[in-house]
Amino acid sequence: MAEKKEEDNSLTDAILTKYGNMESGLHDMGKVQVYFSAPAKKIQSSKDDTMDLKLPRILVLNRYKIRNAGNEERLAELCKSVTELDLAENALDNWKEILKIAGQLPRLEFFNLSSNPLHLATPLATPLATTSSLVNMENIQRLVLNNTKLHWESIHSLLTVMQRLKELHLSLNEFSSVSSGDCTHDNLKLLQFNNNQVKEWEDVKKLGAMFPGLETLILMANPISRLGASPGEAFPNLKVVCLSETLVESWDELDKLNEFPSLKEALVKGIPLLCVTGKGDKAEKQIRQLAVARLGKLESLNRSVITEPEREQAERLFIRKFRHSDVRPARYDELIAKHGHIQELAKVDLTPRTTFNCKITYDDSSYDIIVNVKDNVRQLNKQIRAIVGLPTNKFRTYFSSTDPTHLNNNEWLRYPNRFLHNYKIGDGDIFDIGPA
Repeated sequence: MAEKKEEDNSLTDAILTKYGNMESGLHDMGKVQVYFSAPAKKIQSSKDDTMDLKLPRILVLNRYKIRNAGNEERLAELCKSVTELDLAENALDNWKEILKIAGQLPRLEFFNLSSNPLHLATPLATPLATTSSLVNMENIQRLVLNNTKLHWESIHSLLTVMQRLKELHLSLNEFSSVSSGDCTHDNLKLLQFNNNQVKEWEDVKKLGAMFPGLETLILMANPISRLGASPGEAFPNLKVVCLSETLVESWDELDKLNEFPSLKEALVKGIPLLCVTGKGDKAEKQIRQLAVARLGKLESLNRSVITEPEREQAERLFIRKFRHSDVRPARYDELIAKHGHIQELAKVDLTPRTTFNCKITYDDSSYDIIVNVKDNVRQLNKQIRAIVGLPTNKFRTYFSSTDPTHLNNNEWLRYPNRFLHNYKIGDGDIFDIGPA
């Protein structure tokens, strides 16, 4: 049963509600260590007979309707060792209260404010007024602001004081454009920007200008169809890009990933260009091979490592595919320089044979006959009747194989409805005709 949450409006009260009755700590359960984020130990009694708690370093307080910081002195005492604070899905709509909270947590490194109504908050000014809370915000390395619909002004203000920030999550905020800030933030390595409404790569390039040290960029489910001119210039250090569920539908656009100087991994699932839904595993494999051949710098595609044998096979397939094309991708000449002119694959017909050249022996005579193994014994006997001139009820047909492994030579074909393929007939086999 889910834990019942009180109608708390302050973070201080929410902490006491959730963490006031249990003990926290790292517990060893055999080979598995389980961290119980359940609060803790009574250290001493205060004058008002409340408890001082030793809290875990990670606090998760989702859906507590938290609207403000509460007693700041009390909050500072409770949270002096807290490094991660998850306040997703609360009612925080005032930056002043959020700054108060951050100001009381001197060790805070991770701060999750997702799904708080920050669009209702007055945007933060830039630069922020100097306060004691800003000192603690400098320690934050991971900030999550998903589904808050906040203003770009507030983002830029926060970034001016979070110079150690390494991860920023801005998904589900309905951004249709990107507002450039006045400062760059070299330490940011990961930006999660999926499920927004950005269409133009010029806006994406603004993200690169703000975060020149970016190594991972998640753009999943943005309506981007074109990467524009020189898309990699703004991302000199980008190693991983996710364009899954965007609207890229042209090989020319996907080829532009080759222009990112440091790119090693790409995720492009669910884009129109590579959609092979309902076409089978073979089609899916072929479309991956074409992507691997085109994107020569990649080491991983869609979370699957590209091995050297896979790469070579894909590149050779690519050469064969475009060998006779009037218009060839630029990658074709690069691969010709690498592999040379590759011979066409031999065309091998693997269709099972159905006809064989056999012989009939009758009355010291021998006749050639072409036997179709799709026929049955009755149909074979009709062929023989036309050759030897006897009614089918006046003779019997005996089968002998030239294959030395065949076990039943001189076998009477007594079952008229049995199909001939059951007898493993081959070229040179003999049908001997005897009296009925």
